Amino acid sequence: MTLAKFYTILLLFLILGFFNAQSLKLRIVNSENNDPVPHARIILSNTVLYSNDDGLILLPENSNNLEISASVYQTEKLGNYNSIIKLKPLYKDIDEVKIINVDIKHSLYDIVYR
Repeated sequence: MTLAKFYTILLLFLILGFFNAQSLKLRIVNSENNDPVPHARIILSNTVLYSNDDGLILLPENSNNLEISASVYQTEKLGNYNSIIKLKPLYKDIDEVKIINVDIKHSLYDIVYR
């Protein structure tokens, strides 16, 4: 093996090790059923990142002061890194919907003439 090949391989391993060591894995899930939350928005100091379809994202190693949000979920603000973030849904499931008959003519008559 030539010296140039040796240095090339050594440089490749150093670069791969540097990028691998500089990121933290974060998983964003629903707090009620632990399902992944796809496309959640993570705001760092000057950067906006989005989670993938499985709710996973890689963050820089020194990430703090995170703001995590997703549609139909409450926004979470965190001071320090935590590997699993559970977002609370904004709305609960509706158990029952009742449809009633309303006489609009009668209601408008009462508003206009009384």
